Amino acid sequence: MGCMQSSKNRSSETESTLPDTASETASRLRTAAPAVDSFQPGPSTFLKIAPTCYIAPVSDSAHWQCVSPQIESLTGISSREWVARKQDWTERVYPEDSARVLDDRQRVVEKGGRCELEYRITGKDNSPRWVRETISVSQGADGKPLFLQGFLTDITEYRESQQSLRVSQEHLRLAMDLAEMGAWELDAVTGTGHHDEQMARLFRHPGIEEFVPTLDDILNMVHLDDLPRVRSAIGEAMSFGKPFSLDFRAQFRDGSIEWRAIHGRAIRDESGKILRLAGVAQNIDARVHAEAALRQSEELYRSLIERLPGIVYICELGPTGKWSYVSPRIQDYLGFSPEEWVADPRNWYNCIHADDREAALASEEICRQTGAPILSEYRMMTRDGRCLWFRDEAVILDSSPSQAPVIYGILYDITSHKLAEEALRESRERLDLALDASDLGMWSWDASTGKISWDDRQCALYGLRPDQAPATVEQLLALVHPEDRESFRGAVSHSLQADIPITVEFRVLWPDRSLHWLFARGRSFLDRAGRVVRNVGVSYDITERRSLEDQLRRSQKMEAVGQLAGGVAHDFNNLLMVIRGHAELLAGRSAGRPELLRDIESIQKAADRAASITQQLLAFSRRQIVQPRVFNLCAVVADTASLLHRLVGAQIELRLDLSSLPLWIRADEGQIEQVVLNLVVNARDAMPRGGLVTVHTSRISADSPCFLEHSEITPGNYVKIEVKDTGEGMDAATQEHIFEPFFTTKVVGKGTGLGLATVYGIVRQADGWIGVESKPGHGATFTILLPEAPAPEPSQQDLPAAVSAHGSETILLADDEEGVRLVTEEYLSSKGFHVLSASSGQAALELAAAFQGRIHALVTDAVMPGMTGPVLAKQICEARAGIKVIYISGYTADADILSGTLAPGHEFLGKPFAMDELAHKLRSLLDRPA
Repeated sequence: MGCMQSSKNRSSETESTLPDTASETASRLRTAAPAVDSFQPGPSTFLKIAPTCYIAPVSDSAHWQCVSPQIESLTGISSREWVARKQDWTERVYPEDSARVLDDRQRVVEKGGRCELEYRITGKDNSPRWVRETISVSQGADGKPLFLQGFLTDITEYRESQQSLRVSQEHLRLAMDLAEMGAWELDAVTGTGHHDEQMARLFRHPGIEEFVPTLDDILNMVHLDDLPRVRSAIGEAMSFGKPFSLDFRAQFRDGSIEWRAIHGRAIRDESGKILRLAGVAQNIDARVHAEAALRQSEELYRSLIERLPGIVYICELGPTGKWSYVSPRIQDYLGFSPEEWVADPRNWYNCIHADDREAALASEEICRQTGAPILSEYRMMTRDGRCLWFRDEAVILDSSPSQAPVIYGILYDITSHKLAEEALRESRERLDLALDASDLGMWSWDASTGKISWDDRQCALYGLRPDQAPATVEQLLALVHPEDRESFRGAVSHSLQADIPITVEFRVLWPDRSLHWLFARGRSFLDRAGRVVRNVGVSYDITERRSLEDQLRRSQKMEAVGQLAGGVAHDFNNLLMVIRGHAELLAGRSAGRPELLRDIESIQKAADRAASITQQLLAFSRRQIVQPRVFNLCAVVADTASLLHRLVGAQIELRLDLSSLPLWIRADEGQIEQVVLNLVVNARDAMPRGGLVTVHTSRISADSPCFLEHSEITPGNYVKIEVKDTGEGMDAATQEHIFEPFFTTKVVGKGTGLGLATVYGIVRQADGWIGVESKPGHGATFTILLPEAPAPEPSQQDLPAAVSAHGSETILLADDEEGVRLVTEEYLSSKGFHVLSASSGQAALELAAAFQGRIHALVTDAVMPGMTGPVLAKQICEARAGIKVIYISGYTADADILSGTLAPGHEFLGKPFAMDELAHKLRSLLDRPA
């Protein structure tokens, strides 16, 4: 990457101080570069053009010779100080952006013209700021570059608002999808409806394009028992504008019945007339069934509670706390009816044995202060004078600062077990945990001696033999990963202090240095004084679960970056369209002026290079408009053989091991070529001292054992592409990131980090799978599986392209991007066509309705706000039979709109394209028989 070099020798002219006033500054700027036309309007006009402007000699562009006073609002340094102290502008630029900025400046110096770029600087008070800089070069009398002149604009707020808007839109889309909610509209006059894709899925319609429902269509899906309610609600909304919200059963063609919820309201015009109904619908089938199950469960729960061998209760904490519920079993145990017990809050405290009241209240107080469950035992006196032992287990059900906490608990009669409790305590604890923790490692820690006890399975979780088990906490901590020791120690300590269960996830290092994730859960056991006597618990391996969580996070990260890349590429394609379109118009007007034609050709080449970058971004984000067809993979790889040999060079042997039988796949042929080229180039770069690259193709059948090794691949018939090299290889850490965008192991300037990310995007967009196997020093093997396609039927030859791109027909042009629309209109008009231009689908419909003559063709953007290109084309074609259609787009949020086979008389042209290409395609389409 090129960068500008500062000159050590400055002329006396560049060492002068900055003038005192803004007028003198502008005058100095014009004096320094008298040959630059942009300074002719005068000082006051110049200072209004940009908030901050500067001039710097080409030989030392980092130190500005003069700069406008506005520089102080960006950096906090006055223009006089800036020049006097010879401030270095590159020190203000963020390191991540510095190389790109210097490279673009050097390109302007070498090729002339102007350049606009955006980057971050350290602003006033060292705060980060985004700026947009416009750079141009003024030349001396000898034609050599003399000065750099630039304009700086603070765009920080704009960049932040754009980011906030993207996040808000994504949250809305995610909320609608997660809620299984679809949007709909119903015309109050015609009774026809419109809905989104989610709505179509909710009511099992074939899709938005194939089905435009009427009111009768909607009502026909409503269950007969619910039809009167739905018809009445919609009728009142249509007639009186009354909003509605109701649940009903939908009956589908296959006879199945599911519950749906629909909410709607009327949309009126300015006069109050109802135009349409709009609203949302939601799948509530699971909720309705869950509510029914809940009611049944509640009935069963109440029945179970009344039959439990214990007293279930709900009450407030405290000796006089109000009781709101007690189960009927209280009469069996204590001789009180539920009504008697609830009526007098003092019954509970009065029935507790006098010797146990203090302990019972202390347990409640701990619950009040810490929120820990109540686990206490005490004696209670029955109405007839008997003494029974009860175990009280309760948790806080509701806690309000202004009221006593409400607890939910059960009193178990443990009288018959109390005498044998002490002898059986330890064995019972181990038995209960062994039953609950089947196939898990069990551990215990004695609080008095500090001794740790492990079973054999617990030892295996640490990669140890039973005789290697640690005996103390310190020996145990030595087995825990150093980064997790503090959290592990904190979880144990917190449990001892607050008497709460231990739950902790941590890593352990096995003797073979392999890393494993474990989850440990345990509880403390107290003596009668409330002191911890031991901790007992279980552990189990969660390494696989953590690995899956990491994969999910990486997948979500890739998706988020892919959405950002797709959006950037969409906007960039529209800008490139404007650049290329005007360049072609200028080229047509510059006949006989070779110096202008050379400049125009440079602009077009730069635009082409930028277009290739956007195609990589779109392929990576899987938002590229592809034109798939069925082709023989072996033939495509063989056709690229000569190019592959040139790419790898003389030091590397390229071996093609292609199947002798044709391998048919359905994909975009250009994209598959790009995949093979990227993988071969990647292999070449991994072998700087030479080696062997093998490209292998074969067929994988549905019974292949590879599906057992990779469970994420759906079994079936696939075509395999394998690219193997004998290079340096990769470690496991590198392999985890190689498909991420902008990740590269190459030195700076040798790779963008988009190659393998682009390959990944193309393969996934083609419903394929890609994987890699590699070890350091043993090369790498990239394997791609693409679904096998049936062999194609013989097809006719394409019609020859039209010789002339001129015409006199009427063309309806629709594009919401003003720059693209204007340059397209101007170019087609220059070719003789009569162009009707519209900025939206609705405007195009109105323009077509008002035009009395024949419209021969529609050129429309595929995705526009309010109405997509295919929807516009359908309505235009229905109104005007025989009209031809060309879709133009470089990105779409709904790839299904254009990725399939286009209808006869419809063509697609991907942005950015040459205007001449559009004219020829239009001429060819118009000349084609209907």
